[in-house]
Amino acid sequence: MDPRQFDWLTRCLSVFASRRRFAGIVAAAGLAVALPGGAAAKKKRKKRCKKGAARCGKTCVNTKTNAAHCGGCGRACDSAETCRDGQCQPKSSTCGSGGTCLVFATSTIYPGNLGGLAGADQKCNARAAAANLPGTYMAWLSDNTGSPASRFVQSTGPYVLTTGARIADNWADLTNVDPEPRLDHPIDRDEFGGEITVNALYRYTWTNTRPDGTLADADRHCQNWATSQGTPNFGSAGNVNATGSFWTYATSIFCDNPGQRLYCFQQS
Repeated sequence: MDPRQFDWLTRCLSVFASRRRFAGIVAAAGLAVALPGGAAAKKKRKKRCKKGAARCGKTCVNTKTNAAHCGGCGRACDSAETCRDGQCQPKSSTCGSGGTCLVFATSTIYPGNLGGLAGADQKCNARAAAANLPGTYMAWLSDNTGSPASRFVQSTGPYVLTTGARIADNWADLTNVDPEPRLDHPIDRDEFGGEITVNALYRYTWTNTRPDGTLADADRHCQNWATSQGTPNFGSAGNVNATGSFWTYATSIFCDNPGQRLYCFQQS
């Protein structure tokens, strides 16, 4: 072998042996070498807050209902106030007396026999109790014996979903039809705050009520909500995903249909 070639081979073997000794020392010390792009170099990603919540420090909070972060992180209400729809309001201000009124579509469904308007109201109160919601409730429902326009407390305070989203500023805004009826947000949440999607099988609610809160049809109320028999018995219904007039007056459904939801409005 040429002396120069032998010298080159000797240097290569020396470098290789040195690298092996270095790797052995690192392994013996229990050390890990972080390579670029490796797991050790990756930063921990912060978990995103669910829709409707904001990150305040290390915690996700609902700034529409959390009195310590009302309307924004660190915006605390005082001891005499509570947080409603992102605003600090007096605790004494309740639905029916200028306070916020809750609204939801029931998570449960019912055929046309609701037990009349009184039976529908009972169903609303039962669902509210199941979700630990405050106050008393009535169904947004009309027949030949009454309607929301004649039965409801016409609140001067805002109407909001159980998530805090506002649907109307007050009764006048809720029932305003000039130039056209329009909710600020569809009533697409149930008593627990769960979303009722556009693709939901049961996205309609028994109503027979016009956007102004009055009776829609004199004969489409499942015989005053007392029968679940079909033809010729119909009930007018609204669509929970609509904000225009269809939210309350969208279609007619046979009373023996497996079931529709109810809109429930807090009264006190």
